Amino acid sequence: MDYEQIIEKFYGEKFSTLYLIDSHFGTEIYGLFTGTGRYILKSFPPYMKSAKNEGSITDYLYNKCLNVARFLKTRDNLYYVEIDECIITIQEHIAGTTFQLNSAPDWFLDESARLLGKINSVLSSYEGLPLRFGQDFFRQIPHLKRENSTKRILCWQKLKVMKKQYCFTKSRLTIY
Repeated sequence: MDYEQIIEKFYGEKFSTLYLIDSHFGTEIYGLFTGTGRYILKSFPPYMKSAKNEGSITDYLYNKCLNVARFLKTRDNLYYVEIDECIITIQEHIAGTTFQLNSAPDWFLDESARLLGKINSVLSSYEGLPLRFGQDFFRQIPHLKRENSTKRILCWQKLKVMKKQYCFTKSRLTIY
């Protein structure tokens, strides 16, 4: 089943344009235009089950007055479509600049850290949060399981840098 069929069958929408924005770690991110607006479509590999939780988490953040891109619900009142080869979500598009992976300017990184702190603070009271970032997070990605994988080594190096800068706790984000 292609994206056009999936969108029409599960969301009741037809799109006029679909274009690839980015692709990394097995996830593809597309821009999408329909008759009702502009959206972002994400296609996750089937092993990334946490993608199913994004819509509920985003609604929680939205209801706590954070400006987030809300997810569309399917005809079955779900925030995602799960088919054999992938998990698909569609969310609102928020106008702005899309940066390629690891290409954001310093001012954006500072602002992102502040927003991440707000999000972490709000989510500390969210009971349904099923996943915590831990050492095993990147191990769920199949191509990163091999010990000699260059991508795995790069991910771990980035994670070590993040650990030096941020300490995540259940109640808040502490910046060192």
